Amino acid sequence: RSELTGAASASAGSAAAADASSFSTTTTTSAAAAASGTVLLGQHQVLQEEDVAGEYRPLKDYSEGPPDGSPPCSQAIRDCAKALGTPLVEESLAEVGLVTQSKMQSPSNRAIVDVFLRKAKQDVGVATGYVAAIVMYTFDLGLVGDCAPADNFYSRLNVAVRQRKNMADMELFMQYLLGALYALPAF
Repeated sequence: RSELTGAASASAGSAAAADASSFSTTTTTSAAAAASGTVLLGQHQVLQEEDVAGEYRPLKDYSEGPPDGSPPCSQAIRDCAKALGTPLVEESLAEVGLVTQSKMQSPSNRAIVDVFLRKAKQDVGVATGYVAAIVMYTFDLGLVGDCAPADNFYSRLNVAVRQRKNMADMELFMQYLLGALYALPAF
């Protein structure tokens, strides 16, 4: 067990101030975890060795969203899910479509969508794709089938992005997702 602790400097006699401004991160490894190449933080598995191995390769800038004339987000999701090997894609898309439709029609969300459209300089079709990309990324497969958490789209996408695998197959979805995140109003 190793501990990394950093603290802001404090004058003598102000131990309470030093305690309030310090932070601590504990990394725990067991013999079994070390042997398997697993890095643990506390009791939770965080990364496998292959998730962080290799050279750094920067991602493209996808924040501009999909180019004009791109296929709809549903096709981008299908292509990406196929590259990732994500199960229950059509079932997920059916639910994602319903959630997206409700988000786009909700009066309380309409003001956000209008700001979103102006900022993204996009039409309603692309804005709908943006919403669908966020909904798909956050969708839990447990809602449509008996799947392990590692089967979720977001889980598989995160691993693939860290490893920079199949990026060409995921590019259009990444343009929808990161374009959507970029266009969200700041909080």
